[in-house]
Amino acid sequence: MKTPTTPEILQSIAQAPTKHSPTGVSVVLPRQDVDTGDWCPNIFLAGTIDMGNSDNWQQKTISKLISERVDVNVYNPRRVCFAGDKAEIDYQIRWELNNIQMSNIVFFNFLPDSQSPVTLMELGLVLAGQEETGNLPIVVCPDEFWRAQNVWVTCAYYGITPFTSYAAGFDRLIFEIEKENRKIQQSRRYRRFHGEPEL
Repeated sequence: MKTPTTPEILQSIAQAPTKHSPTGVSVVLPRQDVDTGDWCPNIFLAGTIDMGNSDNWQQKTISKLISERVDVNVYNPRRVCFAGDKAEIDYQIRWELNNIQMSNIVFFNFLPDSQSPVTLMELGLVLAGQEETGNLPIVVCPDEFWRAQNVWVTCAYYGITPFTSYAAGFDRLIFEIEKENRKIQQSRRYRRFHGEPEL
């Protein structure tokens, strides 16, 4: 068996995924290789982007989460720059679908002056797949959104009550993050008590 050289070891370290800090808010963006571990819940910010032309509610949400001092991994699909070529669009779509599926909570925010076709599609996928994935959708959809009734009726069909205001939706998000953190901590204590290895 070949013994790795020092340059090879250093290269493997440099290529290793970033390890998530066990406390605080960790933000994961497309094209980042981050190992978030199981220290805290994962949330995905699904909602209006409009190719970067809409209000940056994603950054507002991240800033509010930091001020709330919660422990959470935040998957933010919004990019500062997006080339928009076919290969990059393909990557973005798959990145979003993969990370929506593995998130504990998916926070949907429909802005009133947008059409948000991708968000509508992703909402349908999450609602229909709740039992299989265990995702919890939290939905903010104001009266002014052009397909508000479609959103409300579909959410009700799957047992979800949307919020008409961002503030109310964010309060629910904090509540659910704290609940998920309590479940994670209870699970970790159980594993330690029974001598089971940490995941």
